[in-house]
Amino acid sequence: MLVAADSSFYLVPSRNPRATYKVLWYRNAATFSLSWKVDILLPGIMNIPNVPRDRIVSKSPHHIPLMPLMPHLLLKLQAWSDHRASHRSDQRLKQYTDVRDIDQLLDIALRRREHIRSASLDWLPQSMITAAITRLRSFVVHAYGGDRERA
Repeated sequence: MLVAADSSFYLVPSRNPRATYKVLWYRNAATFSLSWKVDILLPGIMNIPNVPRDRIVSKSPHHIPLMPLMPHLLLKLQAWSDHRASHRSDQRLKQYTDVRDIDQLLDIALRRREHIRSASLDWLPQSMITAAITRLRSFVVHAYGGDRERA
């Protein structure tokens, strides 16, 4: 539906030759040089939380619901941790893209002065917050060699 509605969205065959699905991407209409992979998130799958309606972000022109920044960051940390621990080499390779994404999300969170213990995140399961704090500590050690100043 997105591809049919807007030429900025496009589909690419999966890199897995056995896969029958395609991957959704979004191309920056202003420059056509930047593209982002689009993930469709469903609550209850892979620890994705059920986001209250008043916390969902929606951007023009399509008003597609977007995951709020901090839960998105927490899910990226989970993906990084899972990819690092995977027995599959293709999954382990994804950890490097995860590091780049997490760095960018952390920069945005710092600019916005958002943090994991914010009262505005009281709707998130405490187990998700606790796991994220552990993953964040591990991320600093593995991605930055323990250099908290650099992080």
